[in-house]
Amino acid sequence: MEEAVLELNTYLSHENGRLQELADILQEKHRIMSQEFSKLQERVETAESRVSVLETMIDDLQWDIDKIRKREQRLNRHLADVLERVNSKGYKVYGAGSSLYGGTITINARKFEEMNAELEENKELAENRLKELEELRQDLEEVTTQNEKLKVELRRAVEEAVKETPEYRCMQSQFSVLYNESLQLKAHLDEARTLLHGTRTTHQRQVELIEKDEVSLHKKLRTEVIQLEDTLAQVRKEYEMLRIEFEQTLAANEQAGPINREMRHLISSLQNHNHQLKGEVLRYKRKLREAQSDLSKIRSRSGNALLQSQSSTEETKEEPPEIKQELDDPSAQASVPKATPEDINEMKARRDEEERERERREREREREKEKEKEREREKEKEKEREREKQKQKESEKERDIAFLLVLIVAYLSVSRKAQESQKEMKLLLDMYRSAPKEQRDKVQLMAAEKKAKAEDSQNITIDRQVPFLLFSQ
Repeated sequence: MEEAVLELNTYLSHENGRLQELADILQEKHRIMSQEFSKLQERVETAESRVSVLETMIDDLQWDIDKIRKREQRLNRHLADVLERVNSKGYKVYGAGSSLYGGTITINARKFEEMNAELEENKELAENRLKELEELRQDLEEVTTQNEKLKVELRRAVEEAVKETPEYRCMQSQFSVLYNESLQLKAHLDEARTLLHGTRTTHQRQVELIEKDEVSLHKKLRTEVIQLEDTLAQVRKEYEMLRIEFEQTLAANEQAGPINREMRHLISSLQNHNHQLKGEVLRYKRKLREAQSDLSKIRSRSGNALLQSQSSTEETKEEPPEIKQELDDPSAQASVPKATPEDINEMKARRDEEERERERREREREREKEKEKEREREKEKEKEREREKQKQKESEKERDIAFLLVLIVAYLSVSRKAQESQKEMKLLLDMYRSAPKEQRDKVQLMAAEKKAKAEDSQNITIDRQVPFLLFSQ
């Protein structure tokens, strides 16, 4: 069958080319005939224009004749009136004038003759114009007859010339051949229709199976959509619970904030007080050591051998309570070294050193305060970081919810597209059932193409949405 169809296709293509060449030749002949027809049409138009000019001339001459006739009638009436008057009253007409019994009326004979001459001339002119009008009418009739003859000849010439051409005869023979071929093709078409009927039944079965598959897929999509809606409701509930917990924690943090700040201030003040006490203890220890060194020097200078050594031993035994007294009240410290001017100088140097130590302690205290402030800043930064982490966690939860929402929207869009494709398939089925047998093959091809395009578009949309959603996460 395919080989026969290919052979028929090649034969028909060759015949189509040959017929195209014949059509080109006939178009050229038609162009020549159209040129001749245009020339004859121009001749007809010139004849019609001449007829219109002659008609206008006839109308003008007719108007002139009517005018002359009216003037002639008027003059005849005037002459008849004059003659009646002359004859009724018995006037005698002479050469120059006439005398009447009742009055005198002079009639110029020359004028009378001139009037008669004008009448005769007008009559001659009218007759000449009538002759010319008759000639023009005859010419007009001849031209109209010629025009009609030319039109008839044009129609007959075109039809007869086309029928007498060998190309027309070839076309007739080819038409007979093509008619026979068309009968053969009709027989082939009947065979093809039988095949189409068989394929149509199989196609209807396939369509029914496809419809069943679509119904099952729609049911699956509905169940999936219902499940996704349930999950969405659960996620929303969880989100609301987390939001409520977050608000509660924020409120608790806001309430505990000032208490924590007061506790930090108390702890920092106690730490500063402890540092101050430690510094004072160290300072008193240094003073004790210095006092012991000063006492040893004084004892070596005042030295009376054994007595002084005994007294020094006794004094060393008694030194700790004296030092304790110095630590308790500084007035006792000031009363001890007033023995010599050297002691006074030493005490001044000690006082200078004490002042320097105080300045150092104050600097240390300032440094410790700055360190505590830095610690507080670091703690605040840590709190801010914790808050940011909580915000990030909340944003991640929101992103998860948005991802689920986007998935739901994607499934809904896919279901809508499936419904639209189902409607299109139903329309195509209706068209297929209502269409004639020859157009059903085309409808099948169109349906297959649309189905393939719809599947490709769905795959492309899903491939595009999934990486976008992953990127948004």
